[in-house]
Amino acid sequence: MDWEFVASTWQTASPTSRVIVTLSTLSLTALLISIIYELYFSPLSKFPGPKLCAISRIPHLIATASGHQLPWLINLHNKYGGVVRIAPDALTFTDERAWADICGASKAAKDGMAKDPRLAALVGGDLVNPDPAKPRSQQTHSIMRKAMVPALKRENVKKLEGMINGHIEEYLSALQKASERKEAVDMRDMNSFLICDLIADLFLGESLHLFTDPEFIPWVHSFDRFARGVTILAVLNRFPFLHKFLLFAVHRWGSGERDSFMAPIFARFDRRVALTSARHDMLQMVLDGDSEGTGRQGTMPLDLLREFAPFLMLGGCEAMPTVLTGFVYFVFRKTNADIRKKLLEEVRGAFSSDSDITMDRISQSQKDLPYLEACLQESIRCYSPAATGTDRVVPTSGAQIAGHFVPGNTVVMMLHQVTYSVKHNFSRASEYVPERWLPEGKGRPQDCIDDVRGSVHPFSVGPQSCFGQELSFYVLRLALCKLLYRFDIELTPESENWVEGQLTFGTRSKPPLMAYIKKASL
Repeated sequence: MDWEFVASTWQTASPTSRVIVTLSTLSLTALLISIIYELYFSPLSKFPGPKLCAISRIPHLIATASGHQLPWLINLHNKYGGVVRIAPDALTFTDERAWADICGASKAAKDGMAKDPRLAALVGGDLVNPDPAKPRSQQTHSIMRKAMVPALKRENVKKLEGMINGHIEEYLSALQKASERKEAVDMRDMNSFLICDLIADLFLGESLHLFTDPEFIPWVHSFDRFARGVTILAVLNRFPFLHKFLLFAVHRWGSGERDSFMAPIFARFDRRVALTSARHDMLQMVLDGDSEGTGRQGTMPLDLLREFAPFLMLGGCEAMPTVLTGFVYFVFRKTNADIRKKLLEEVRGAFSSDSDITMDRISQSQKDLPYLEACLQESIRCYSPAATGTDRVVPTSGAQIAGHFVPGNTVVMMLHQVTYSVKHNFSRASEYVPERWLPEGKGRPQDCIDDVRGSVHPFSVGPQSCFGQELSFYVLRLALCKLLYRFDIELTPESENWVEGQLTFGTRSKPPLMAYIKKASL
């Protein structure tokens, strides 16, 4: 290089040019130093993963924003193992031990590792409570849990069997009418209508009447749009300089969308709590508290319960329909004829009539209906209701996660569907194999003996886990038994590969699942 020429050029350059060259050189030098640090000297440099992900979060954010996060991460974990570095400050785990380490209580994090507080301010605060100074928090969930868990005990759920059965019968009646018309019906919508009507009746005092009144069908379909919006917020929120703008934008321009989504829930909640006489539903049990042992009577502040009502609806109205729809898809695919035959024989042979299908009978499903239970668990594994998960932040002191020390302030993730779909957790992970859930020596395939079944936690674990799992499983088992006992289902040709290419934005973006309904050939 002709250094004399460089020197003379520099001397004759304008001050502006010198500033630009100096700043560019410093920026490139800083970038190079940052890249070298992240690749070789960062505390996270010991963790495997693509080199591009070690120096930039862009690949992960693109995968998330495009809805392709799940296949992207499954491929990475199949290549690199149980822990993968997916960003300069982020790790994902698929090791079953990480559930307890991330979500469980510890000395440093008594409520489990904290969720991203900036995202909580956007989603939990502004989308529900327009005051950004009052975001929802782990303490809110703790208060909710103390109030909700007693109300959702088995004996209380049993008291509501009549209401639950009434909604299931309305669902089956709608399917019967479709059968009589010999028209294909959208099982995605049918399952969503069942659960949304039920949850509204249990917690808001009145059904949405989705099978007879189309008014709220667009509201049900808006769940996917809501999830996409939250996902985009989460992606943009990863850029620190955008956080304050996002808070302003959500408050300024998101209020209309927020209000239209929340208004029907708040209106029903307000009418319900204004009733002068008690109504026998789940909300009444929460309002009354637990009168059977703990002494807590109505411990849930009414304003907080009102604020949490949309999350009750979202949680219940997304998770259970997803399981039901995934179950119908996998069991009734043409390729799973042997599975379907075995399942229908078990269910239809267990009950002498439709009226025999009660909560008491299905409460022993693991013993009396083992193949139904296996199909339910495998449907959850293959099509998890909580497909992704929430980012957590390691306490500043650092923590042991799945045998690895992870430094403080690292973002860590345990994504349900990724964990359930990797080859080091399950043999034939991409196949639907209900037998893997049968007891060893009672039909479990030899190649599935070492499956890590303990990695499947659809309701999460720890202090922030879902408190509605007992209610969910009762409803799922009751609805499935009645559906399988009463009807045969045939998927339309276009629905045979329904899961292929589905996008995920926090929740699954589910297309219609079209099927023909026929009266069971008992």
